[in-house]
Amino acid sequence: MALHETKKNVKIIDEMLFYFVEKGFIDVTIDCHFNKVETIIEFTVFDNERLLDECLKNDIYVERDAEVEEYGYELMGESDTASELQLVGMLIDSIDIIRNNDIIKVVLKRNK
Repeated sequence: MALHETKKNVKIIDEMLFYFVEKGFIDVTIDCHFNKVETIIEFTVFDNERLLDECLKNDIYVERDAEVEEYGYELMGESDTASELQLVGMLIDSIDIIRNNDIIKVVLKRNK
């Protein structure tokens, strides 16, 4: 995997983990799967309050953007969480939010 691809993936993981912890979700597991076709980043979050899925639906909008992909991801700095998640949305192709009782799986996919 190219260095810039690795940096983008790490940035996505960093911003999503920060989002979860800032919202009070401290029981988070991360699984990453990298192959030649896509990258899959899966977060498993314990959510007994049943709030996370609604928060995410309001805070992240997925629309991959080629210009952000090439130039803007390095400019992602320390700003408010919502705008950071918007930038994450520009780096991914899809998000799936799956609830199973008190466990939420958030699956992010990036096509190569």
